[in-house]
Amino acid sequence: MVCSEHGGMDNCRIVMVDSGVSNVHKKISQDNIRGVGIEHTKEGYSVSGDIYDWADHGTGIYGILKEHNDKADIFVVRLSDCVNNGNDLEELVYILEFIYNNIVCDLINISISISYCNNMTLLKRLKRLC
Repeated sequence: MVCSEHGGMDNCRIVMVDSGVSNVHKKISQDNIRGVGIEHTKEGYSVSGDIYDWADHGTGIYGILKEHNDKADIFVVRLSDCVNNGNDLEELVYILEFIYNNIVCDLINISISISYCNNMTLLKRLKRLC
């Protein structure tokens, strides 16, 4: 892991999976925030450049991560629609597979909940990814 010699998380590459980020807050307005948005379509999922946070949760989490790790390289992965549709285990598995196949990172920060899933195939995929 790329961390400081003092055991901190400075210079780590963090992928933040959340509702996105809006850099309108004064503490992060100057940050060059990079990331992708996951879009839920009829055909499945697709990746876009839209990381705008309609729920404000991800913006808060981003701020907390930067406050504690100001040198961390944070890449945002915005969930498709956690405001209206809740969180979806299938989407989370898709996102984790996308990260695994496309993004080099030291840490994945996920602060969402999945309340129920009886799909054993998805649960096995999630366990394998973790």
